[in-house]
Amino acid sequence: MPAVAQWADTVYCANIPEEIIFRRSRDAALDKTVNKRLERYPGSSVFVEKHKNSAQRADHGPAFIRNCAIPPLATQWLSFKFMTTHFFSSPVASHLAVLLRGKFVAPPSLNVERVPDRAVDYMKYNGRGLAIFPILENQPAISGATVEVFNTDAATGIHEAADSYAGRQLVPKDGVWFSVLIHVNLTHIGYQIADTNGNVLSTATIQQTGVLNTDVNGGWGFGVLCSNMKDYASCEMDGALLNQAFDVRLVDIATGWF
Repeated sequence: MPAVAQWADTVYCANIPEEIIFRRSRDAALDKTVNKRLERYPGSSVFVEKHKNSAQRADHGPAFIRNCAIPPLATQWLSFKFMTTHFFSSPVASHLAVLLRGKFVAPPSLNVERVPDRAVDYMKYNGRGLAIFPILENQPAISGATVEVFNTDAATGIHEAADSYAGRQLVPKDGVWFSVLIHVNLTHIGYQIADTNGNVLSTATIQQTGVLNTDVNGGWGFGVLCSNMKDYASCEMDGALLNQAFDVRLVDIATGWF
């Protein structure tokens, strides 16, 4: 059984994994496909197996989150490398989400498979960050990298900055390492995505004029959203994608303020 991932883990801000793997794989013993999160910490070669999210909710997507205090500095930064396997090339993918200056509020019900009314019993979150989508021929406006402003505290959903498509040259591919650097303060989101040779593939700095999220927070995290959007992108797939496996691997994770 996976190790218990308590909501209290979200405050361990000094404990940053060296590597995180979001994995969907076939479990022969259980005869079903399962989602899990694997974390490896500095000084260890061993991966700790966790529930796919800190709320231990099947109806929430795979995620790693931290609720952190705010230092007396203006800009939060986050850098990491990522590589996917059978994700962007598969119909299973929606996008990868990266959130800074965030705040995560636990759902009313923890550690359950399903809840009677998912519309009111969900994790609230707000912040600013980046979304990385596969290239979609029928939806070019949300392909590649785009900044996002997240706000569920006010029941306002997810808002994209109006000019967030600047600098899009990124074509997310499986089996390729990408390096990401993001800077976020209360007025701007800036990012840069490069390949393994240091070639910048996509970069933009977006002013957030008129956005709805003005909270001052210090949390950060990653989310994997799947294409089963009616099931809240939970990656609990059925039908033709029932047995679809994938890996989303994050390494060299670092974060701080300036």
